[in-house]
Amino acid sequence: PFRQRVAMGVRAGRENVRVLLAYFSAFVARGDLVVIGTFYALWLTQAGIKAGMEPDIAATQAGIRFAMIMTAALIWAPIMGWLNDRLNRVNAMALAMGLAAIGYISVAFVPDPFGFWMYPAGVLLGIGQISAVTASQTLIGQEAPPAYRGSVVGMFSMFGAAGILFISSAGGWVFDRISPVAPFVLIGIANALLFIAALVVARQPVRSDIV
Repeated sequence: PFRQRVAMGVRAGRENVRVLLAYFSAFVARGDLVVIGTFYALWLTQAGIKAGMEPDIAATQAGIRFAMIMTAALIWAPIMGWLNDRLNRVNAMALAMGLAAIGYISVAFVPDPFGFWMYPAGVLLGIGQISAVTASQTLIGQEAPPAYRGSVVGMFSMFGAAGILFISSAGGWVFDRISPVAPFVLIGIANALLFIAALVVARQPVRSDIV
């Protein structure tokens, strides 16, 4: 039954702090995708129109820079996969969230979204985004108990969906009321908090009685 499956997923998070860390990493990593996929293009399109570009030209320029982010993510993905195979999975999570935090918060210091500094910031965004996604999936794949792996992975996906809903609403609110870069700072702070949490979890001994 569905309720029993949910209870099993919750139980796994209560018994194994690494599973709980993976749940929250799904929440943050899926939020990362929303920030780049939605607010990045919206910010650049609006900035281009404000600078005097035609809407289609502004959207094209935003698309070019979005493609740069995805290219950086594509190139970095196998490197992050290699690191995940060679590092402790929680340490890899800390590395991924640290990279993501740097990438998202760096956007707040870009003076012109169409200037030179957007290119290195975009590369950092792509690296951080794919690192967070890869590390979260690797960690849950390792820590999900074989006896009820499906329930745990399902709970992991529910946290990811909750992250999408949260950043879509909260990010939209801060985008309108504070600044177009506010969603990036918001998700950057979330990544930084998870970076700290991963460092704390990495210091804890692994329980041998979890099945």
